[in-house]
Formats: sequence, structure tokens, C-alpha cells
Amino acid sequence: MTTGSSTDAASRSSEEPRRPFRISRVRILQLSGIVVFLALWQVFGGRKPEWYSQPTRTAGELWHLLGAEEVLPYIEGSFWQLLLKSLGALVVGIVLSFIVGVILGFLIGRYRVFRVALDPYLAAIYSVPRVAFVPIMVVWFGIADRFLAGGVEVPLSRFVIASVVVACSVLIAFSTAAGVHELMKEYNEVSYAFNLRGGKGAVEEWAGAILLVIAFLATAAGWLSLIQGVVLVFATVGLLVVRDRHMFLKILLPGAVPFLATGLRIAVQRALIAVIVAEFLIGVPGLGFVIRDARAAYHTDRLFAMALLLMVLGGTIVTITKAVEARLSSWRPKAF
Repeated sequence: MTTGSSTDAASRSSEEPRRPFRISRVRILQLSGIVVFLALWQVFGGRKPEWYSQPTRTAGELWHLLGAEEVLPYIEGSFWQLLLKSLGALVVGIVLSFIVGVILGFLIGRYRVFRVALDPYLAAIYSVPRVAFVPIMVVWFGIADRFLAGGVEVPLSRFVIASVVVACSVLIAFSTAAGVHELMKEYNEVSYAFNLRGGKGAVEEWAGAILLVIAFLATAAGWLSLIQGVVLVFATVGLLVVRDRHMFLKILLPGAVPFLATGLRIAVQRALIAVIVAEFLIGVPGLGFVIRDARAAYHTDRLFAMALLLMVLGGTIVTITKAVEARLSSWRPKAF
């Protein structure tokens, strides 16, 4: 026994020193690749800086943007204020997308009538290029960079927020529906095996579906205000959830959390793209408008600086969402 334990200890001690060397070698290779890339960019960019810029020029322009009190002469606010506008629209859009996507996902995954009724239309909306919705959304939401909510002026663009919702809510809904539907299949198998399956509740499902259709049509026809229509939708969903509250709280919600986290991680990446593209297209003050102005002025250094900043911002967001996803999915068994 002593010989075996000493052998195991010796093997472990012989393996431990190798790990830091392996990790450091990977880091050295990564840093070497970055250094080589920057050196080549500096050399070749010096031949035509108006086309390719240079790392030194890009870093200088980025430093200038971060410290400038006014980025553009015809737009008030510093670069940080424009950044906060873009991030604010992103956060509000993601929150709304999460609410809409989770509600739709649970309805589609849990109830067959909603899956049959809504799934084809959501798939059609998801397949349409987002640019096709721009003219309609401009008519609906306008191009102003602020709006009133309950008498309070919000310094954000409704168009940009709506662009994020259109780009992300369906994606979150599909991810949630896939998780809920998979859980329902396993639940039904166990219920059949132990003869515990009750009624299907088809009457309640159809009643909920009819109420949702009535709420949508009444809001579209102007019989109900938007707030009243939203309240009716939430009340209908609430009734369905109350009927199945034990299943939602103890089975579906905990089991669907990893799917929600995965959908949210992908949606956040799309949300950043939606914000920049929306600001670029209609000229809403934000990071996208800075890129638009730099493109119009052939300001190559600023274009590369903004691209570098968005890379860092996107990488930070992805890292945070991956950490949240790993935390929420830690209970799932690992695949080997």
C-alpha cells in the first residue's frame, strides 16, 4: 500500500510542473501572433495609411475619442455619452427581448396549440433579413433619439430598441421552446410509465389562445390601447401559468434555465450588431453614428479605432454571458 501511494504521489508531482509550462507556451504563442500581426500592420499600413491606417494611428485616434468632449461638432455629448446611449438601448432591448422571448418560448414549448399557431410565423419572421423591417419600423417608431415614458423623457431611441427586440426575441423564444419541449417529452414519458398523466387541458389551451388573438386584434384595431393589450396578454399568460404553476416552477423553469442562458448569450451578440446597424442606418446618436460619420469623411483611423473598440466591447459581453451560462448550466452532466 505504501509503495502504491508513493508511486501515485510521485506521478502527480511529476505531472504538476508541466501544466504551467503548457499554459505559458500557449500564451506566448498567442502574444507572438498579436505582435507579428501588429508589426506587419504597422509596416504595410505605412505605405497607404489612408487605406489601412496603422496601429499607432489607430491607438492615437482611440485615445482622442475617449478624451474628447465632443466627438462630432453637430452632436452634443462626449464619446462616453454616446457609448452610454448605445449600451442603454442594448440593455433595454435585451430585457424586452428576454421577456417576450421567454413568454413565447414557454407557450410554444408547453402548449401544442400555440406551437402549431405561432411556430411557422416566428420561423418566417426569423428568416426575413432585418433590413426589410427598417422602413416599417421607421414609420412605427420614428427616428428620434428620445421619447416620453410615463411623462419622463428617456434619452434613447425607440427605433434602436425595437431593432434589438426584432433581432433577439425570436431567437430567445426558439431556444426556450426547444428546452421546454424537450423537458415535456421526458415528463410525459415518466408520467406514462407511472400512470400519472392527467388531462391535457385542451379547453384551457384553446381559451388562452383565443384570448391572445382577441387581445392582438383589439389592440391592432384601436379598441384597446397598447398598454391595455399588453395587460390582457400578460393576464392570459398568467392564467395559464397559474393552472400549471407546479409544473412551471418545479420542472420547466429550472430545467429550461440552461437553454435560456444559451439563447441569451447568442442574442446579446446579435443585439450589439442590431444597435450599431440601426444607429448607422438612420443616424441616431451613438457608436453606429460615429462609424457612419467616419465613413462619410473617409476617416480611416477613426474607422479602425471604432472597429477595435467594438471588438473589445463584444468580447467583454461574450465573456460575461459565457460565465453566466456556465454558472447556470453547472448542474448539467458533462458530455465526454
